[in-house]
Amino acid sequence: MSHFALRPVASQFLFADDDEVEDAGMHQAAKERPWLRRYSKLVCLATFCLLFMGALVTSNQAGLAVPDWPTSYGHNMFTFPISMWQGNIFYEHVHRLIASGVGLLTLILAAWLFAVERRRWVRRLGYLALLMVIIQGVLGGVTVLMQLPDLVSSAHGVLGQTFFVVTIALAYSQSREFSKGFGVKHSIAATDLLRPALACFLLVYIQLIVGAVMRHSDSGLAIPDFPTMGGYFVPTFSDEMLQSVNDMRAELDLAAVSLTQVGLHLAHRFAGVMVLFGVVLFFVKALVTDIQLSAITRVSFFALLVVCMQFFLGVATVLSEKNAWITSLHVIGGALLLGSLTLLSLRLFRASRP
Repeated sequence: MSHFALRPVASQFLFADDDEVEDAGMHQAAKERPWLRRYSKLVCLATFCLLFMGALVTSNQAGLAVPDWPTSYGHNMFTFPISMWQGNIFYEHVHRLIASGVGLLTLILAAWLFAVERRRWVRRLGYLALLMVIIQGVLGGVTVLMQLPDLVSSAHGVLGQTFFVVTIALAYSQSREFSKGFGVKHSIAATDLLRPALACFLLVYIQLIVGAVMRHSDSGLAIPDFPTMGGYFVPTFSDEMLQSVNDMRAELDLAAVSLTQVGLHLAHRFAGVMVLFGVVLFFVKALVTDIQLSAITRVSFFALLVVCMQFFLGVATVLSEKNAWITSLHVIGGALLLGSLTLLSLRLFRASRP
């Protein structure tokens, strides 16, 4: 059986064949440090787990399950009795513990880069990651102390996703692929695809911002029907439409919403359609361009799979009346899509500069 067949499916989609990297013919930009490379990937994985736990906290409305900070019901966070990890307290407390772990991992990574990394931009990116994780921790605490204000909670969610992007960039900077490059023969095709990839990345990032504001302003189920919107196939934003929406919500024992909340919800739906079409069009362009570089085609196909999954999870979130697990999977799917497009853009940038 081939080496390719033995590798995990996600790895096959996302990572280049060793032969592609070895044959690229470009000297390493920095001394190879396998343990630093592995460690930077660990930070990415830990951050992804933290994002999922944060999604579960919000989906289960557990953000104030532990109402004090930095203590937990008066206890030191790290000595909080396990017997008290019940119900929503479990989600919030575990989220805090994982966040503390990610903070420590990031501190170690920044110090490691300071000690051994010769490239100034990589060191600075490490310092930025450390600054971001500190701000993120403080924002998380302020969110609790201020009783989950929409703006602060949304900023906390968006910064978490942005930090994830930075950890991916740091991990990629330590990869063999980045050091060796892809060779001259792929540079023209990669240059042609770089701007569309960045456009898709920007679309997804904007969608995540809209999604965070929608989610933290209790607008996630502002329109409880699909594919119609308050009974309309074409939204009118009229008082009649708002009344129809609130009548549907009343049948589900949900409180009435405002036209602003309806607008936020619709913005997220429409932006989701734009993201879907954007990623599909990019994949088609990648096929037409015929870049012949599996490192690009695999991650493009992976992003296509994720965006399709996201569409169905978004629909399921509405139809399930925001089931906590489905909603959390939808949130983490957004992070996975953003991460995939980050890696895609980084690879295209590297391939365009042999």
